[in-house]
Amino acid sequence: MNARHCLFVRTVVAWTVLCAAAVFSLWCLNGAAFSAWMSGGPPNAYPHGWALRAQGQLAYAGAAAAAGVGLFRLIRVLPRWRRFSIGLLMAAFVLAVWPSAHRALLQDKCLDSGGRWNHDGRQCER
Repeated sequence: MNARHCLFVRTVVAWTVLCAAAVFSLWCLNGAAFSAWMSGGPPNAYPHGWALRAQGQLAYAGAAAAAGVGLFRLIRVLPRWRRFSIGLLMAAFVLAVWPSAHRALLQDKCLDSGGRWNHDGRQCER
């Protein structure tokens, strides 16, 4: 495989990864907007749960965007590693883990205070 062909393959892969990350990010943003609307819009039994879901989906959208840009930059310059690209991937990891960690902390806080965690509503019941 010559250098020109290798560059072409890397470019196609980089753009494919970036486009896939953009589509997933937009999908998560759509879900976050709907969840935010549900948390304050029509009356429902779980407004806090919808707000928590919106925050999580917004974090996933940011994680997908950061990961897409970071991977795009890394794939284009391989085998060199750029600090900014690595920083973007680390930020994506933190954003991807944050919703689960935050929910676990809320569940722990609820159970420690004597409440019962409602998994469907994503909120504490006392």
